[in-house]
Amino acid sequence: MARFFYDEDADATILHGQVVVVLGYDKSARAAALNLRDGGVQVLIGSEDPAEISAAAEQGLKVQALPQAVAAADIVLVTENTPARVFNATVSAHLSQNQTVVFMDPQPVRYETAELPENVDICLLMPLADGTKMRKQFEIGRGIPAVLAVEQDLGGGAKDKLLALASALGCLRAGGIFTTFEEAGETAYVSAALAKEFASHIAASFAALTAVGYGTEISFIQLGKALQSAQEQLQEGALGNFEDAHAARAHALVCSAQEAEMEPGQELASSAEPDRGDEKLSQSAAAVGALFQWKDYD
Repeated sequence: MARFFYDEDADATILHGQVVVVLGYDKSARAAALNLRDGGVQVLIGSEDPAEISAAAEQGLKVQALPQAVAAADIVLVTENTPARVFNATVSAHLSQNQTVVFMDPQPVRYETAELPENVDICLLMPLADGTKMRKQFEIGRGIPAVLAVEQDLGGGAKDKLLALASALGCLRAGGIFTTFEEAGETAYVSAALAKEFASHIAASFAALTAVGYGTEISFIQLGKALQSAQEQLQEGALGNFEDAHAARAHALVCSAQEAEMEPGQELASSAEPDRGDEKLSQSAAAVGALFQWKDYD
């Protein structure tokens, strides 16, 4: 059985004196940079976007142009929104011996769109939530679990450095699990496809219920209950019929990803969807959320 790693498994002193460069300053980069800073890590933002530079400076973060920032880094944190072309053009060429590159998305490595030098450590640290939630959980003393991987380890210390970084981000408060870039990429792809199908079925069911006159709020509540029930069954290990019914579909998705050599951002082709009433569904969700104060319902 796979082992989970927590804060007590990480050595925070590994990051003492280390400079972590976060590429860009979008929501994910902002959350990572602020969590690391508040976790006692020396953070530098690499960006040439005036809006990002201004936003980072308002938070008291130092900013440098990408080539200079990368050259000054011990660890380069590549967020999921960093295009491979930007990484290849402005990051890869400026990496040097003994640096560590940590991707927050497995796709650039899994599908070989990122040009990776052979003289650096390559790791994965993929939090299982977006930047906004990662920051919010950190601020209340909690964390978002993360998927971890080491692809290239030149000196034998990449795993320990990765655990220290995951701990500083707050992820090991909830737990981290090691895998490979390939496994993380394929399972993330299937997960995204499954989420899309779930959303389509829920929206279609909502449209069908409200079309025959059932109330929007009660329809939304009942469909939310169905999702909660499915989650509880999975947590309890009640996979029997689910496994029989969907194993073939899951296998087809994996084969599709492997055969097509899926690239980041590429989506599955899907059949035409029914009128889903998305606007009414969103309005109902907002109304029910306000009624019950389900601020974190999503």
